[in-house]
Amino acid sequence: MLSHPEGCEDGSSPGARLRRSAGQVGSRGNDRIPLCFHRRRPFVSFTPAVDIYGRIFLWMFAALLIAFSCLIAIASSRRRTFELDDERIRCTGRPRANFDVAWKDVTRIEILRYRRGAPLAYVLRGPNGAILATFSPGELGAAAGESLALAVEKNAHNVGLPIVRPY
Repeated sequence: MLSHPEGCEDGSSPGARLRRSAGQVGSRGNDRIPLCFHRRRPFVSFTPAVDIYGRIFLWMFAALLIAFSCLIAIASSRRRTFELDDERIRCTGRPRANFDVAWKDVTRIEILRYRRGAPLAYVLRGPNGAILATFSPGELGAAAGESLALAVEKNAHNVGLPIVRPY
């Protein structure tokens, strides 16, 4: 047992014991490092020095991050549904991606790709070039997306809207 938390067995400091041992090297054959050189506490602590309020903040931040991740996972797993008729196009199913646009409010439809290899996106433009709605039929799957794209283009042709293609 150590009597001093940072000291040696005889109560002296580790440096004094090492100096004493270094002076005796060769005289009595004491070539080993004394046991008191090894400390019980680590020299550098890798845990952050945070008070109780900092720990509470970190735990609250972690809980908020987990809750927000679960909310995003649930919200993004909802299926989008599109409804087209002669008067309007509707999309429901996801927050901030829902729209309900009348065909009479649309001035043109743009079909574009955001980057090479990305699926086609449809942009419904209103007066003054304002974006009324954006959707990608490819997120519904190959067959359903193709039928949605054909239905949108057919309704746009019936109403007389210009369709701007990327090619």
